[in-house]
Amino acid sequence: MFECEAIVKEWGNSLGIVLPKRKILEESISPNQKVRIIVNKTESLKAKEIFGKIKWKTPTTEIKTMLKKELDSKFMR
Repeated sequence: MFECEAIVKEWGNSLGIVLPKRKILEESISPNQKVRIIVNKTESLKAKEIFGKIKWKTPTTEIKTMLKKELDSKFMR
C-alpha cells in the first residue's frame, strides 16, 4: 500500500491518473490488476486566504526590524 499525489488528466471522455513507476514496481502492480484507489481532493492554500490568521507573540514590524538587523550584520561587513 502506498500514498502519492497525482494530477488528474483528461483521458478520452474520462479522467485518469498516472501512478509513479517506482511505486508500481515496489507493489508489483501489473496491467489489468484490480487495485483500490482512495480519492481525497487536496486544496491548495493561497496567501490571501491565510494572511493575517497567524497570531505572533511579537509584532510583525518588530520581527521585520530584527531580521533586517540580523541580515545587515551578516552581509554588510
